[in-house]
Formats: sequence, C-alpha cells, structure tokens
Amino acid sequence: MNVWRLITHHEVADEALQWYRENECICIGWEAVGNIQEVGYQNAAAIGAAISKAYPTLDNAQMGGPSLWNFYRHMKIGDLVILRHNGVNRAVVEVMGNYDWKQDSEEEDSPLDSYPHMRRVKFTSQDPNELWNNSDWAAGQNQRWTLARLEV
Repeated sequence: MNVWRLITHHEVADEALQWYRENECICIGWEAVGNIQEVGYQNAAAIGAAISKAYPTLDNAQMGGPSLWNFYRHMKIGDLVILRHNGVNRAVVEVMGNYDWKQDSEEEDSPLDSYPHMRRVKFTSQDPNELWNNSDWAAGQNQRWTLARLEV
C-alpha cells in the first residue's frame, strides 16, 4: 500500500473537496492531454510534453507529467491519499477504483469539469494530520507536484 498527498484544487479547494465527498472520487486536471488510457502515453515525460504543448502559458507544466503518471500508473486500489489544500490536511481517502476518464459534470459550470482524470475512493475516518506527521516525501517525488507519494 502506498500513501499519497493530493492537492485538491488550486482555486476552489473547498468546493472540490465537497464534490469529492458527494461523488466518492478524486480528480486531477490537465484535460487537454486527453484520456491517458486512450492516448497511450508511455511515461511521465510524454505527458509533461503534452501538457506543455496544450498549455503553453502554464508555468508549471513540467509538474503535471509526473503527477498524472503517478495517478494513472503508480496509484493502486487500496492506497491511501491525504487530501490537502492551502497547507491544511483535510481528509484521507482509500483508492477504490482504477484510473478513469470522467465526462463533464451535469452541474452548470462545475469547477471540476476541467479535472477529468478520476479514481473512485471512499472517505476514511483516519486522521490526516497523524498520517501526514508520520510520513515524508518518497525518493524521487517532488512536494510541488499535485500528486506525490509519501514514505510512511
């Protein structure tokens, strides 16, 4: 089992967390790179290049490739994810499903419409601060990534 840290959303973090609870899933952005399963990216660098091409004005495009690759390739069912935003650990979820590509929300102008990379989760009663305090960044992971693996 791995433990991950996910930044829920940069602009509407509280709304994202509520949406995750209601829909029992977690999501990541960079919609323009498409469904990773269908496009067939082979590694994080290929995803990063696609993000840079699709979002030429984005100054952190290089951070997206490893985050999406982790989300798609390395995250597994049974892994735990600390949901964090604005420097606050908000919840711990257990991964219940494989990578999926979600369609736009039926809600008008949902902030998560541009966050189509999805995994099903269930919220746990585990204390996110306790898990966070007993972990550190795993080798090769970057705390600036949207999604990074922790060592516990």
